[in-house]
Amino acid sequence: MFEVGQLIGKIVLVIFPLFIIYLLGVKDKKRLSIILLFVTGWILYVLPMELRPVFKTNHIVLFWLGIIPNFGCAFALPIIGLRHKKMTFSEAKIKLLIYSLYTFGLLLAFELISLIKGFGTFDWLDLGMSICGLTTLNIIFRGYKTKFKRIFE
Repeated sequence: MFEVGQLIGKIVLVIFPLFIIYLLGVKDKKRLSIILLFVTGWILYVLPMELRPVFKTNHIVLFWLGIIPNFGCAFALPIIGLRHKKMTFSEAKIKLLIYSLYTFGLLLAFELISLIKGFGTFDWLDLGMSICGLTTLNIIFRGYKTKFKRIFE
């Protein structure tokens, strides 16, 4: 039964990003930079979890592979808010910030749920990496204003 759950989880980790990429507008070449941001975050979320079994004995690598998925998840999820094509760059910045706050709330709730006995351990580093991911995404989006502004014209 555990193996079936693992298989379903892996299928979802593949189907979900494909669905989001479709929603973001894969046919519109102007939106490829948004899709690239999402894919980068998703890879940072999934790949470290898949690499953990390879590095069972290296505690330093395992430490980083344990916290990087939080960065990737926080980097990828707010981009879902940019799926609407009819908005200005200013509206997109506000929407990205709002979705970043939603994402932080979800990730915080996930960490708080782990405080319930038997669900895992609360980790401040996971929250810190989530904040770093959200901050990095917003800085990149605002920093490359000329690149992203033409998407929302």
